[in-house]
Amino acid sequence: MPKVNVSRDALVKVKSALNDYNIDLLGFSARIQQCSAGISKSCSDAMKKITGEIKDAEQKVAELKKEIDELTEKISELTQEKEQKEKELIDSKKQLEEMQRQAEILRAQIAQLEQQLSMAKTAEARALIQKEISQLRQQLSMIEQQISQMQNKIRQLEARLSQLSKEIPETKHEKSKKEDELREAQRRLEMLKNKKERMKSALNKLNTNSEGLLRASKSFESRATSQTEKTSSCIDKCMDSIDEYLSS
Repeated sequence: MPKVNVSRDALVKVKSALNDYNIDLLGFSARIQQCSAGISKSCSDAMKKITGEIKDAEQKVAELKKEIDELTEKISELTQEKEQKEKELIDSKKQLEEMQRQAEILRAQIAQLEQQLSMAKTAEARALIQKEISQLRQQLSMIEQQISQMQNKIRQLEARLSQLSKEIPETKHEKSKKEDELREAQRRLEMLKNKKERMKSALNKLNTNSEGLLRASKSFESRATSQTEKTSSCIDKCMDSIDEYLSS
């Protein structure tokens, strides 16, 4: 008789354990689905983040390309201007030399006439020579003004050429730096795109495996619950038989 009591106690413990197991099984597939949804959301957030990073990187590449194009155009314009200024400077110096030559001729003519003036014997002759001297001095004054203007122009040209000689190399250096930045930005963009493709592939595999795991968990939960219910029913029958035996 005591052995029967011990057996019944054991069955009670087994049934209690089965009940606990059954409780644990309830919602097993739902918890897996919830966990899978959480992982999927994290992956989706990561995809959105890298998509945003790619967009920013593409914008950076576009901006750098635009800046490089602008610098290239600026270098071309500055180089053309330098060539034009150099030619203009050469022409201006030639014109200045010609003006200075004309001025020297006029001065020589004026000096010669002044000598003639001092030797003139009549008032009429002196008047004619004086008139010619005045005309030559007017021409000399105009030439000297032109010389002064040309000298100012030459100084401005030389100053601009000096500025261009500094500005062109500086602009080329700036362009070189932008080209280095562009190569780095393109490298980063390519890296981000490759990373996104790997993430997409991994996410597709994850989704496929998650779906398989969820189907398997649902199947397992269904079979396990059914089996525990059958086992629990058998235990109940055994306990009923024991109770019937003990009461007889």
